[in-house]
Amino acid sequence: MKNEKRLKYKYRSQRDNKYSPTTTCNVTALAMALSCLGVEVSEDDLYLKANSKRYQRYALKIGNWIDKFIKRRKLNQVWKILEKLADEALGGKEKATFKSNWLTMSDIISRINIGQPVLISGSFTHGGHIVCVVGHNSIGLICADPWGDWNQKYKDHDGDGVLYLYDKLRPVLKGKNGKYRALVLRK
Repeated sequence: MKNEKRLKYKYRSQRDNKYSPTTTCNVTALAMALSCLGVEVSEDDLYLKANSKRYQRYALKIGNWIDKFIKRRKLNQVWKILEKLADEALGGKEKATFKSNWLTMSDIISRINIGQPVLISGSFTHGGHIVCVVGHNSIGLICADPWGDWNQKYKDHDGDGVLYLYDKLRPVLKGKNGKYRALVLRK
């Protein structure tokens, strides 16, 4: 397709995760984003780290962070944990950036164009969901969706390189004024 850009990555399905497969879109999307940068790490290892006492301090006493994510509470702390996990996997040099200032769709596209994968969240599922943006073209974002294909209401479990049209995606993303929460990873 015209003006298409895709990052190379290793697709992973959260359905295959050893721990809590129905709620681990977050660490699975992060593992895919890291693979875009040449870092291979298991989503199960990320899950164990995220639930360790060391990482729980970033959750600011919210208990099991995945349970709170499902209930849509304290999402900033979940993003902070993902940011810390990414930083450690990338060598501890603060390479992951949670954009509390939010990103526009153009910002997301710009990041992909320079080889930086982006995690975004939205109401793809009833409890909320995180996907890894691995590309774009003139009509939408190309995503590595750990649960499957949102276009097919997740009846299709293959979320490898699915195209989510801009017009359908914008209302689903957790955003305001055309800006969306995102976690950007860089080398």
